[in-house]
Amino acid sequence: RGVDPKKIIFFSFTKAATDELIKRIGNKDIKVTTIHAFCLSVLLKAGKKKDITSLFDFIDWYKAAYKPSNLAPRSDIDEFYHNISEMYETADLISGQISAFKLQQADGIKSKLPKYFLDYQKYQKERKSRDFSDMLIEVFEMFKEDKWLNMWKGKYDYIFIDEYQDTSTIQLKTLLALNAKHYYMIGDVFQS
Repeated sequence: RGVDPKKIIFFSFTKAATDELIKRIGNKDIKVTTIHAFCLSVLLKAGKKKDITSLFDFIDWYKAAYKPSNLAPRSDIDEFYHNISEMYETADLISGQISAFKLQQADGIKSKLPKYFLDYQKYQKERKSRDFSDMLIEVFEMFKEDKWLNMWKGKYDYIFIDEYQDTSTIQLKTLLALNAKHYYMIGDVFQS
């Protein structure tokens, strides 16, 4: 229909979904990516490289940073290992709470400080690292400056967003900043 495939970008939320879409679309000129991979490419193009860490990396750091000495009371040692075990068992929950808190803070929404958040910040500062939420927030902040936004603004005429119901405000504002001619949001109102 006369549309340059290079002016189309399709966002999905998982690597598996993007792989499936690439196969189904069958056109290598149409960009299919996750929002996080897109944000990483923006950061790398801007020369802002950092290691990406996970909550499990944090737990390893936490174990080393807070391990009680052998001279500590037995109750302190037991509590420490109980906390570590609990962290592993609830890692997805902890990670989700930290991520939600960061995104809400960046969007100006006050929310309750999650457990382990201050330690997590200390860990990231020491490691000079970022997580997936940080990538979204950093690009969102970068796109407030014309210097960075102009590198991407208008690059795509058509933006497709799969699983739209799972899109955060920060993600949507970032994608809207790209100033495409057409946006197609594909989602399920019963999952929102």
